[in-house]
Amino acid sequence: MIHNMEKIKVTVKTHAQRLFIILELFDRNGLANHAAAGAYGFFLSLAPLLLLITSFLLVVFKPSPQEIAALVGNIPFSDIIYDEHWLSINFLSISQSGIPGIISALSVFWAGRILLLSVQRGLRVIFPGTKSRNPLIDTLVTLAAEVGMLLFVLLLILGSQTALRFYRTLNFFTDTSSLKLIISVIRGRFFFIVLMGIVAFFIYRFMPANSPKKLSAFWGALFLTLTYGCTTLALGILIDQSNYNFIYGTLGSLVILLVNVYFFFIFFFLGAQVAYVDDSFDALLFSKLRHTRSKAGEKKSRHEDALEKLFFSTEGNLNKYFRTHKKGEIIFSQGDTWDDIYYLLEGEVEVNILSSRGGSFIDTLTPGSFFGEMGYLLSEQRSATVSAKTDISALALPPSLFEEILNNDTGIDRAIIEYMSRKLKNTNEQVTALKSDIS
Repeated sequence: MIHNMEKIKVTVKTHAQRLFIILELFDRNGLANHAAAGAYGFFLSLAPLLLLITSFLLVVFKPSPQEIAALVGNIPFSDIIYDEHWLSINFLSISQSGIPGIISALSVFWAGRILLLSVQRGLRVIFPGTKSRNPLIDTLVTLAAEVGMLLFVLLLILGSQTALRFYRTLNFFTDTSSLKLIISVIRGRFFFIVLMGIVAFFIYRFMPANSPKKLSAFWGALFLTLTYGCTTLALGILIDQSNYNFIYGTLGSLVILLVNVYFFFIFFFLGAQVAYVDDSFDALLFSKLRHTRSKAGEKKSRHEDALEKLFFSTEGNLNKYFRTHKKGEIIFSQGDTWDDIYYLLEGEVEVNILSSRGGSFIDTLTPGSFFGEMGYLLSEQRSATVSAKTDISALALPPSLFEEILNNDTGIDRAIIEYMSRKLKNTNEQVTALKSDIS
């Protein structure tokens, strides 16, 4: 019973740590601004994308421009962008064919990239890393995402009730019972939200150069689906469109749409942040632990004390890296094959470097120090013998995790450089002292 309670406590603490890190990174990365940029890009991109879809429908089905305008006008917010009369008379009736039409379509397609570029910039901030992508491939990925967005909107149009009547007029199906079922599913709010989650999964996986693992992208997409689904349900209950129409007139629908789109991008980038934290949780948790411990001597408020209790321990995910050594115990010897990098939590260790001439350099490390990192950084064997000067506890970090930590926490680079500079200074002092003794 006690063991189960302890397990539940660690699980709850781990989820609390995840949530805190997600919200902290969301604020630090300025993702609310990226969400606003995404909503702005949505409105700028939607008109050209819908114009492309109407042109496609006109070529494929060859009905009158008025019928295509009615079909596209079935989208709830399309009347905000343009009216059916303008679409059928001013655009579709004068649409060009041949080479001029292709050039016109490509220019409109290029104009529709604004939304995807806003999303891409936000994802670059969320998923940092050392990988870079060829600009040509980056552009192709963006264009592929735009094609996917076109297909997504096209599916919504072709799954509308107006489309069902359109199919009947063209005699596409003799038995419309199965078609009714398909369209009823497509028109459902649940299907729409789930489809957005699927699209988000593929965007998380393939748009960033440093993309998360499949499972992490799945958790991010699931988070988006659940949170946005609940939010739209709540907004539908709380927001009375008649009040907005009274205040804003014909722009009332636009205001409600803007709110929905903004919340979608908030949860979209939050979902991406969830995927990143899930993918790099151990590295992020270690960085948080290290920063919390480095401030241990400062005067703290109750809020800071609570955060310290949350992160100032190795319970949970970091427990698997926890190591203890007794006083006098050798942790590793000079010449050993390099492996883990150690972070000292409690106690002191002694670093002893033997030179080829028989001399030695001895240093003492205190809590908050790294040791064993030289072999990893230089891809060589252990350059020193390290033993426990007192009883110690430390975290033994695998090289892959240490590499991830270096990518996420630039402060560690400074700590390592400071230690190497101090070691170089001590070596110079010993060499100077040795020269004085010889002279």
